[in-house]
Amino acid sequence: MVRVEDAHLIVTQQGEVIAELVITEQLNEHVTLRATKLPVLMNESVAVLARAVNGLFDNFKSVKTVAFSCIDSPELCKLLLKHGWLASADSVSIVWARRDMFRQLPDYWLLANQTTLMPLHYTVSDGKRHPIRAPYPDGEIYQRFVPELDQRFSLRTVAPTHDVDIFHAWQNNPRVAAFWEMPGTLQQHLDYLYKVSTDPHLHPVIAYFDAQPFAYFEIYWAKEDRIAPFYQVDDYDRGVHMLVGEESLRGPHRVAAWLTSLAHYLFFKRPTHPLCRS
Repeated sequence: MVRVEDAHLIVTQQGEVIAELVITEQLNEHVTLRATKLPVLMNESVAVLARAVNGLFDNFKSVKTVAFSCIDSPELCKLLLKHGWLASADSVSIVWARRDMFRQLPDYWLLANQTTLMPLHYTVSDGKRHPIRAPYPDGEIYQRFVPELDQRFSLRTVAPTHDVDIFHAWQNNPRVAAFWEMPGTLQQHLDYLYKVSTDPHLHPVIAYFDAQPFAYFEIYWAKEDRIAPFYQVDDYDRGVHMLVGEESLRGPHRVAAWLTSLAHYLFFKRPTHPLCRS
């Protein structure tokens, strides 16, 4: 956990303070940090500093750049540069991280061993020519702490027998049924979840706030979807069908949290190899 107290950034693990940094300068969109306490092992310090910087970005929405003083730990700064989320400044005693750079690093949000890029090779499914898709991972796949809600948002791949009861309840909610048009029996909904879980162009997921499941999303490849004939579809375009089932976890403030997080996950899953770009 990361919290901000006055001009201090404090990182705790199981209630114990494992790192502390001082905000020595804050000018509009820029903050400078100096570490006063870090783990002894450098690799642990790198991970802790990453969490601290992420926590600072979460707590200060206007901050775009975070600088870190290397005067007391030049060897640590060299290691930080090798991890790719910081760059060197004009001065050798300063390294800095940008919000837009940091958010592109998947290791801090993707939880499963996930293939993000398949070798480019085309196949045909139901008359639609498209790239072969990587299989989606099981279990929890993404997490992000949302400071505005003081809750953890996460995504997990659907497990049909585990998730059918809540999916069944959501689909028989009149509000949901009016849009999804899928009220039915428990067996019908179990059959549906098995169907979408074996369709390579769909990735069904359950979304959580902390330990509470609240939504069902179907992430799909547009090239193989029924939407494809209606626009100039790209090989790697994605779409999402969305269902928020828990009444207590609705509202625009929650949409702002889960929709941006879902988009964040989808950007990680878009191939970046030059051959895979439109």
